[in-house]
Amino acid sequence: MNKFLISLIGLIAFYSISWAENDTTKTEILNQPMVRTIIIKEVVIPKDPLLAGLLSAQMPGIGQMYCGKWLKGGLFLISTAVLYGIANECAQEADNESLTEEERDQKAATAIGAFLVGLGIHCWNIFDAHKTAQVHNIKMMELGTGMNQWKIGIANQNKKVSLYISKNL
Repeated sequence: MNKFLISLIGLIAFYSISWAENDTTKTEILNQPMVRTIIIKEVVIPKDPLLAGLLSAQMPGIGQMYCGKWLKGGLFLISTAVLYGIANECAQEADNESLTEEERDQKAATAIGAFLVGLGIHCWNIFDAHKTAQVHNIKMMELGTGMNQWKIGIANQNKKVSLYISKNL
């Protein structure tokens, strides 16, 4: 095992030295330093409002997170989870036989209230995710960073049909 590791380290060192020598020989031949250009471009993808709504229906806040609104999505997720948890806890306590009838009714009412408020926030979350995706797409089009940046069409010139792709300026 040790011989294998030593061989592997030696092989890596040999390749790195030979790669460095190749780079310097290229610069010596051209008498210019080598320049490597790295282009980083942000790609903004339009968000599907239907998918955002379906994601939020599955789990609250995920549709907003899909649209890049992490804080809003996290708040929806936490608030609905807390309300559903309170509703569940109160419903389990309402089944406790050691409590009086009045205490059990109070726990049941609290469970129903927390569940309805949680359900209301969950529904609001679904509509908000849909709207968030629409707003994202509108802002993207206004800034010219996405869908309206490129134009695709068919041109008919000199009895020849051609497909063209052009960039809007």
